[in-house]
Amino acid sequence: MKPLSILLLGTQMATGGAQRVLLDQARWFHEHGHKVFVIFLYDKEGLYEKWQADTPVKIINLQAFRGHGKGKVGNLLSLVRGLFSLWKFLRREKIDVIETFTHDSNMVALPIAWLARVPVRIATHHGVIEGFSRWRERIHSWMVNHNIAHKIVAVSQKTHEISLREGIREERIAVITNGIVPLPIENRIRPELRKEAGMGVG
Repeated sequence: MKPLSILLLGTQMATGGAQRVLLDQARWFHEHGHKVFVIFLYDKEGLYEKWQADTPVKIINLQAFRGHGKGKVGNLLSLVRGLFSLWKFLRREKIDVIETFTHDSNMVALPIAWLARVPVRIATHHGVIEGFSRWRERIHSWMVNHNIAHKIVAVSQKTHEISLREGIREERIAVITNGIVPLPIENRIRPELRKEAGMGVG
């Protein structure tokens, strides 16, 4: 298979499970020869420099949210500017696949990807979202059911069940559990670890 141009997009740069999975996937796809980009709508915890230093792919902060208390008009303008920048990026880089990592990023980024004619659009579902209103849930389900997203990936069987309750059709859901990145173990300490585990030195 020829290398793909892949964009992984999350809502906020913050310490969390969805963000960790996103960055792990970015490294995996990069190591397997694909052209990978990472985009976040905004940097909630000031993590950009650290994450960019630790990640071998380009990370982009769209600055699409100014923060609570900054005013609704200002945040709306930031969101519009950010999404327009995203549309231009998708067209310029000729992205083959976009994967979004939260309900919010599914809802704001996948319609832009649809307008930009990105060939493959994948949403993900990581569990119950506190404070996510029923009307937003219905819009989210409608988008997945009507091809704004080609598939939604549920990260567990429980999440699959939640997706069905939200109104997403069975055939639109794929269950792919989160992988585990193995910790690097230096050869020089393997005998010690085997001994500690009661496995002998072999």
